[in-house]
Amino acid sequence: MQTKTRSKMIPNRAIIIGGGSSIRENLWHIKIRKLPIWKAIKDEFTIGTNFSFKWFKSTVQMYGDYQFYDIHKEQLNKLNLVIGRFDDFYANEQRNNRLKIPDNIYLVENSEDYNKQHINKLYCFQLIGLAGLSLAIQLECREIYLLGYDACEIDGYTHFYDVLEGTYLWRKNTYCGVGRKTNNQYRTNNYNNINELNNKWFAPFKKAVSKNIKIYNVSLKSKIEIFPKIGYSEFYYRLNENIQKIHQNEIQEEIKKRFNLFKVSKRITK
Repeated sequence: MQTKTRSKMIPNRAIIIGGGSSIRENLWHIKIRKLPIWKAIKDEFTIGTNFSFKWFKSTVQMYGDYQFYDIHKEQLNKLNLVIGRFDDFYANEQRNNRLKIPDNIYLVENSEDYNKQHINKLYCFQLIGLAGLSLAIQLECREIYLLGYDACEIDGYTHFYDVLEGTYLWRKNTYCGVGRKTNNQYRTNNYNNINELNNKWFAPFKKAVSKNIKIYNVSLKSKIEIFPKIGYSEFYYRLNENIQKIHQNEIQEEIKKRFNLFKVSKRITK
């Protein structure tokens, strides 16, 4: 952050919702909307990623690909605060009057250098979970819990939702990160090289942990080895031991204020 004092508005604890199947807690017989996790975190400061908005309204919703926004813009435009990765696509679409981006959507530049990032850039949209963690740290959260950060197949599934929910068609091209391909490789390519995922993409967060930031991976079978792992029983215990009920709207307005101050959002002015 570019401020010297931490805002009391932003909670110390943040929960980031990834897409991994561990979120199911082996409850595959229950509909996604009925999973116990949503009730447990409804009053928390949450950062949702990609398709999670279909089942849970997070404090902040994030996505990476402009194709994802173009397909889901009707739903995303109705949320209070959405952060996506900036791409020239948006500028071109606005110039040609094919797209209007509402004020709740903030487009942030991508940075592949963690050390040089500021609030106006996020590391790193290589995986949306990386950008979500980057945001939580930039907002100066000191206790961060990662949900669904598996980077592997658990219970025979890679995601807590299936291919039907995790696939979209954009301009005759199909996009899907769920499951495996016919050659048995993961559709989410980063999962095919765990060493690179740990030693390159997640490695910069080791420095964050050394700065008295506690980051916990709530997935005992996760292939991401950078952070200590805990199970859901321990996670729920910690939430109950330190109950917090935040004012979602106030936090959202505080984040928007910071983004506006540092001119984060990329827009086209005619």
